[in-house]
Amino acid sequence: MAILSSLVLVFASLFSALLAYRQPAKLTADSKTIASIITLCAIFISLSALIPIFFQASGEQQDIFRLMLQNLQQYLAIPLLCSVFLSISFNRTFTKATWGRWSLVLLASFELCRRAEVGEAYSTGLVVISSALILFSVFFKRPNKTAADYLTAGVAAASYSAAMLLFSSSSLLDLSNLMAFNLCLSIALIALGLHFGKRLITE
Repeated sequence: MAILSSLVLVFASLFSALLAYRQPAKLTADSKTIASIITLCAIFISLSALIPIFFQASGEQQDIFRLMLQNLQQYLAIPLLCSVFLSISFNRTFTKATWGRWSLVLLASFELCRRAEVGEAYSTGLVVISSALILFSVFFKRPNKTAADYLTAGVAAASYSAAMLLFSSSSLLDLSNLMAFNLCLSIALIALGLHFGKRLITE
């Protein structure tokens, strides 16, 4: 079941990225930048999800590679994705260079906290802050919201919060569960893709 949930997460990650490109018209340059970052995050999440399938054997090299992919998902892809959705909710756009610098800040912050031996506190803070950002982003006031918008927003916020706060490796209630995490994050990614995909600006 863990492997099946990993495959579901791979599909959901890539599908959420495709939703950014599924538009009635051509995306603007700024929207293409956002879509490309969403795609990059989806790839990192997918690679991390494939760990239980292709890296079952133990060994120093396998463990290092496994840890690297897990860190890319937890400390780069997921917080970067939250940042992108927050920027969409505010209708703000940034250049690729700016997003690149922000990515370096995220990675550097993790490394500094790890070396300062406060990595666990950083991880816990990250899941709490990212959950709050997603909740704020999906319900941020904008005109002409439909019942479907509120539904996808609610599903996205609830499933993302469950994945991060309850079932992630930094669970606040010691309920860490890989299968539940994968399934909740899968639901969240698809709901977020549906919710924010329609808000990308086209020409």
